[in-house]
Amino acid sequence: DDVQRVAVIREYLIFLVHAADRLAFDNLEQADRAALVPALALACARQFHRNAVEVLGSGDYQAQFIETLNRRNGHYGECSFGEGLPGYALLRAFSDHIQAIMGNDQTNRWVMDQVMDIDGPDVVRQLAKSMSNLHADKTKGAKTSST
Repeated sequence: DDVQRVAVIREYLIFLVHAADRLAFDNLEQADRAALVPALALACARQFHRNAVEVLGSGDYQAQFIETLNRRNGHYGECSFGEGLPGYALLRAFSDHIQAIMGNDQTNRWVMDQVMDIDGPDVVRQLAKSMSNLHADKTKGAKTSST
């Protein structure tokens, strides 16, 4: 149903915002990270709100997104993230949230394996590639403007 679909999208966005922060910690200067992560979180919250209103009707989905992001970051922050990828505990926590949304009946038992083994690592790899490309474009632009 639509509520379930929107909730899963929210969890993926939150996971990706957290992963972006972890990747930024490893790869960006502190000032760049401090600018990027809150801007990304707010942009995701705003877009999530717009999409949720279209699908679910009126509500304060932006505040809901930020509240959930803050809760998840508290837990996700305790989990390992190394060599550009989330560790087992982080993938497990993320997949637990998706499983809770999808339900625990037998037809949805595949969800945790799919999220932990395939989707979670894949979306973080894609995010890391995108962030690397953005950083390279920024660096290239800075070199071009200084010459």
